[in-house]
Amino acid sequence: MLADAALPDLDRLLRSCRDGVEVRLVGSDEDGFAALTAALAEEPAAIHLVAHGEPGRIRLGRRPLDRARLLEAVPSGSSSADLLLYGCGTGAGAAGRRFVDALAAWSGGGVAAASRPVGDAGQGGCWDLDVTAGSPSAAPAPGAGRESWPHLLVQLEGDAGDNYLEGNLYEDTLVGYAGNDTLLGYDGNDNLGGGDGDDSIIGGNGNDLLWGDAGNDIVIGGSGSDSLIGDDGLDIAVFTGNRADYDLSQPGLVIHLASGDTDTMSGIDRLIFDDEVVDINLAPTFSIDIDDAPNEVSEAAQNGDTVGLYARSVDSEGTFLTYSLADDAGGRFAIDSATGLVTVADATLLDFETASSHDIVVAVSDGSITTTTTMTIAVLDGNDRPTRPVDVDTAANTVSERAAVGTVVGITAFATDPNIGETVTYSLADNGYGSFAIDSTTGVVTVASNQWLDYGIGDSRSIVVRATDSNGQPISNDQTFTIAVTNLVEQRTYTGYAGNDYFVASAPDYWTIDGGAGNDNLTGNALSDTLLGGAGNDLLYGAGGDDQLQGGAGNDTLEGGAGADLLSGGDGIDTVRYTTSVKIDLATGQHTGDAAGDVFDGIEIIRGSSYQDTLIGDAGNNWLLGGSGNDTLIGGAGADTLDGGDGIVDTVTYAGETGPIVIDFATGVNGGAAAGDVLISIDDVIGTAYGDLMIGAAGTNNLWGGAGDDTLLGGAGADGLIGGAGNDILDGGTGSDAMRGDLGDDIYYVDMSSDFVREFLNEGIDTVHSLISSYRLTDNVENLIYDGAGSFDGIGNALDNRLTGGAADDTLTGGGGADTLIGGAGADLFVLTSHIDSGVGAAADLIQDFAAGQDIIDLRKVDANSALWGDQAFTFIGTAAFSGVAGQLSYRTLADGTTRVSADRNGDSLPDMELSLSGTLTLSASNFYL
Repeated sequence: MLADAALPDLDRLLRSCRDGVEVRLVGSDEDGFAALTAALAEEPAAIHLVAHGEPGRIRLGRRPLDRARLLEAVPSGSSSADLLLYGCGTGAGAAGRRFVDALAAWSGGGVAAASRPVGDAGQGGCWDLDVTAGSPSAAPAPGAGRESWPHLLVQLEGDAGDNYLEGNLYEDTLVGYAGNDTLLGYDGNDNLGGGDGDDSIIGGNGNDLLWGDAGNDIVIGGSGSDSLIGDDGLDIAVFTGNRADYDLSQPGLVIHLASGDTDTMSGIDRLIFDDEVVDINLAPTFSIDIDDAPNEVSEAAQNGDTVGLYARSVDSEGTFLTYSLADDAGGRFAIDSATGLVTVADATLLDFETASSHDIVVAVSDGSITTTTTMTIAVLDGNDRPTRPVDVDTAANTVSERAAVGTVVGITAFATDPNIGETVTYSLADNGYGSFAIDSTTGVVTVASNQWLDYGIGDSRSIVVRATDSNGQPISNDQTFTIAVTNLVEQRTYTGYAGNDYFVASAPDYWTIDGGAGNDNLTGNALSDTLLGGAGNDLLYGAGGDDQLQGGAGNDTLEGGAGADLLSGGDGIDTVRYTTSVKIDLATGQHTGDAAGDVFDGIEIIRGSSYQDTLIGDAGNNWLLGGSGNDTLIGGAGADTLDGGDGIVDTVTYAGETGPIVIDFATGVNGGAAAGDVLISIDDVIGTAYGDLMIGAAGTNNLWGGAGDDTLLGGAGADGLIGGAGNDILDGGTGSDAMRGDLGDDIYYVDMSSDFVREFLNEGIDTVHSLISSYRLTDNVENLIYDGAGSFDGIGNALDNRLTGGAADDTLTGGGGADTLIGGAGADLFVLTSHIDSGVGAAADLIQDFAAGQDIIDLRKVDANSALWGDQAFTFIGTAAFSGVAGQLSYRTLADGTTRVSADRNGDSLPDMELSLSGTLTLSASNFYL
């Protein structure tokens, strides 16, 4: 007898056992299936299994015994022992019936189980086993006194709802069934099964068995060595402590390093520690054959025949498995990827005389890990099929379209039969839609009908030649042959009517298509066609080949497509368009893309594609239309219309012109080398190497001056102005403008605080005219002039700046470098923010118009004493000499008539910072913020 060691009052139950019954207890941490296999090996008459049960399952050991467990094991098949299952409802319902049948097939003996509660009659139980398989003998019960055992072999059960089940301090068995259940085992070696639904299962203390079943479950083993089984769904095991507290090196085991507790896992997909989440995956089991039929096939089998082999594997995580053949015995066999059913793939390769058996390798994958199993399929002797037909005619397999009936196609089929005395006849299993026939004796293939032998339908045909033997049960072998169909190229003509014609030239002939009057839509083919639009507004599309497109009268649209095309517009306003990126140069006639080799005559508009095109005009009045890509347009001489189209950034460039341009987006009237040009949907304009004038309008204008002294005026909107080499004037106008002068002494006008001026080192002496009340010079710009009304706050940079205020009370801060500060009218404030803002001697800042009665020099941000912590104030000592005390500020008149203010910050009686003031001045402490 194999009994669950966790059953209550176990001694009382075992005392009732009759003599001769060997009792083996199976703990919750042991493998119950291994215990059963070991017991069967001893060949007893019967094995009694006493444990908690449920339909289709008996809970013995750390993992219940059920059909899924049987599928993972090699069948015993040779035992005569009866298996008697004393577990409540183990044989009940369809699940119980399937389990009992599977167990009998696995063991080879009889099986009996109960469909009712097992145990104490006072609680509705009994010890009768009423569900059988395999004809079990009437084995005696393990003991006559078992009726006195006051318990049922059933667990605490939930129902279809969301249950909350709690155990106690002893060994508990809790089953939640359907619903999202919570199960708590507390102390003792507990068996906890979640059933269907998303369950939370907590073992507590003891060596517990936690089974999630279907659904996305969370299992927490707690202390002890637990068995954690997830089954179907995304199942998560939660552990206390960090990942480093555990050893995960052995598959299926989680070992607590401090306590030594070892949890066994099956079907668990994710581990959660306090500091880390670990996703895991276990390999599928090795495949077994669940088909009872012999693994064999006749050499006369047909494709798709079964071979008695049905592979089956189990994935412990419940992942969907995919079957394949890692070795298909040279293409002889195939396997259904979902079911594992093996069938014949190519019956022509089965030959008993060559090989009486073949090995295949079944591979099963869960998407990440693959397991392989080798299986053998026997080949049975039978009627040998003929060899696969071959072509013994050395001529090419080809036929001309519309060939006469009876024309040979270069195929003479030949096959042999291994069976002595049998002959081979030939037929066509596929005759190419009735186009071909075969001589049944000679195997010669000829034309049977030329109705479908049209190169325009296809340049080849396939036929299947079948060789059949003369056996009383004949078998065949097929071979596919391909016959090329050659083209008979013809010159064909289509003439339209007076109305609007629509015509598409068929392959493979050369066409001359005349649309005549009306607005016609004419399309050529891959060859060189001639399309004549005639009167009307026509659309002509040449497609492939070197085509001639003539629009005739009317406003026509011509699209040559691939090839070197002649595009002639005729009368009217005619357009040539492209659908791929092209470069068109009307001045040189050299084009690229689909335009390569194209020649234009009488074309008024060149239209680009939806991609990035470059369109270049000639000396005439060109109309260049960019399309929806980011295009570049160059008009050249003449009054050109340059339309960028729908691109994001379309550019017109005048870089190659020999004189300056005037571009005025506001009025639309352009001059100089751009005289007469009309710009539409243009985002960027690139100027010449001369002094250009460009004036923007509302919206965003990007103006590039190029070389020369250019004037760029942005207008309203967020403009981008780049002066290029030369002394340029840049004024963005209203809006947030970005301006860059490049080389040369450039002048900028800033009227918005969001305007941005950019210069690089050594690009000239640059000046900003500010119309806003506060402005700080950006790097590498030297001069700042305030042109506005009211007070101004001007700030320099690290260069030697020249800052000029206005007529009101201004604040000027030079910053680093030897700066020149001009306050202008009004009470001005000259600010130093650090002792390094102004040097000594020639490196000192110069204030050109300091008025002692109203202007102030602000030294409050300069630390007067470098030896003390914090910001110390200066002490004004007038014209007195320094006395060796740090923080003294004095002034003196120089021989050149200027006034020099000096500061001693370290008490060495030498100036550490100086300022020069134009003129001979008398100063007092009131002239400073010390």
